[in-house]
Amino acid sequence: MISDYRQTDLERWLSRVYAEVGINHSSDLQEGPLAEMLGIELYYRPCPSMRYESGNYRCITVNSTLPRPVQREHFFHELGHILRGHTGKQHQMNPAFRQLQEAQAEQFVLYAAMPFFLLAPLLLSHHDWAASSVLSQEFGVTRELADKRVAQIKRRIISERMRKGGKTRRRKSAQ
Repeated sequence: MISDYRQTDLERWLSRVYAEVGINHSSDLQEGPLAEMLGIELYYRPCPSMRYESGNYRCITVNSTLPRPVQREHFFHELGHILRGHTGKQHQMNPAFRQLQEAQAEQFVLYAAMPFFLLAPLLLSHHDWAASSVLSQEFGVTRELADKRVAQIKRRIISERMRKGGKTRRRKSAQ
């Protein structure tokens, strides 16, 4: 099942970034050290989560009043804005462009908080019904985010199997 999963270009790129900074296990995926390795200052304050960039200076502020798993997801969301090169002041942006950047950052959270190369072994070793619960605990994210990632992986596997099945049928009919 897992062998049929095809990573996106963004997932493969993020895996290379994580390898470069020495992330090899889910326990290595800690916000503070990751931010430091990427040259980003990280703050926890009782204010809305945000990122700020000016020249070479980059920082992320995470709302410290949120539950810990939500703080973690906010960190990865803001990290997505930085690593994807999002620019501009949101209150001055065209709403459609702002929505695009937000959707991209939300997609990034799935890959960054639970990268496939770290979660695949866990999915292989647990029954389907327990996968989201295990991922939520292992990666310190909400059950909702883990459910979303598992559903995404399942959809991609089905899509890849259909793509492969279509190629097989086309080759047989051409013979």
